[in-house]
Amino acid sequence: MNKILTVSCCLLGLAVACVPAYASPTRKKITLDCSSAAPDIITGNATVTLCGSSPTGVCGGDMYVCPSTPVYCDSSGTTAPISTTVQCTAPFKVDGMTATIGFIDYDGSISSTTIITSGGSSPGSTLSGKGFVTTTGSGSDTVSLTVK
Repeated sequence: MNKILTVSCCLLGLAVACVPAYASPTRKKITLDCSSAAPDIITGNATVTLCGSSPTGVCGGDMYVCPSTPVYCDSSGTTAPISTTVQCTAPFKVDGMTATIGFIDYDGSISSTTIITSGGSSPGSTLSGKGFVTTTGSGSDTVSLTVK
């Protein structure tokens, strides 16, 4: 009986160890980080649209804006946290995303918007278990978006 119990525990442990640590196919965590060297200040915002698979390309199928309002960050922590993380669950399996990232670098008076597309049949990083990370900004003042 001890041998059966020992072998069962070993097999259970082996099975748990072999399970891949992939992110949920429907639940995603979105993080926006602002970083700058003092006394510089940069603020950022991002809107992410999660997409289902489509035979015609990126975001041609199901689409879900996550969250429903943009995510904000502020390197000084004055108008928004330095880092903001939100979670959302799409009503379908997420295969890709599009994102619009905006930033304002107050010291350099630079304002910019970047549009990112990922997943589906276009070139780029897919979201299948590994997530997506991109950084934009000016010089050492950056805004980073992570979707996992």
